[in-house]
Amino acid sequence: PEAFSREQMEYARKRLHEIYALQVEEIGGEENLRLINDANIVRSPLVYDEAFVAIAKHPTALAVARACMGDKISLASQVGILNKPGAKNYVENWHRELQYQHFTSSRPLAVQTLLTVDEFTKENGATFFLYGTHLFENFPSDDFVRKWQVQIEAPAGSLIMFDCLLYHRSAPNRTDRERLAINNFYTLPI
Repeated sequence: PEAFSREQMEYARKRLHEIYALQVEEIGGEENLRLINDANIVRSPLVYDEAFVAIAKHPTALAVARACMGDKISLASQVGILNKPGAKNYVENWHRELQYQHFTSSRPLAVQTLLTVDEFTKENGATFFLYGTHLFENFPSDDFVRKWQVQIEAPAGSLIMFDCLLYHRSAPNRTDRERLAINNFYTLPI
């Protein structure tokens, strides 16, 4: 909690919208993003604004990433997620950040931070996690999901960190306000 101030999150929110508008224009319209399942995703905001570089370099995030993977780490990606009310988003499906990689390893290959630009609540689609699933290759049974899924609520400006092989998903946003987040994905340099 409180990794970033309210003012920093207000700035991030404003810039994510501006950068998304630029990206929509660059690709020729939002329909083109929908065609590739990328609507409401802001790709590499750090390319557009140095403030997002500072977000990726948060000391706690880097310390946790290094504690998990060692001193040699890379930022593989940074995306902004615009979880709009009533909009279906592919991140509502259970997934791992190393997509389509169904194996386990003896130590983390990548970790990620989910920065809560807005407060995460059950009503606005806070992320669900399936504890322990980073230790198993296959997706678990429905019974396991029902028993072990946990939805994390957090105030705006919080960092949620987890192993990238942990299954997680966004929930539908059932409010009248969007919920924004920034995902930083740190990997071993492989």
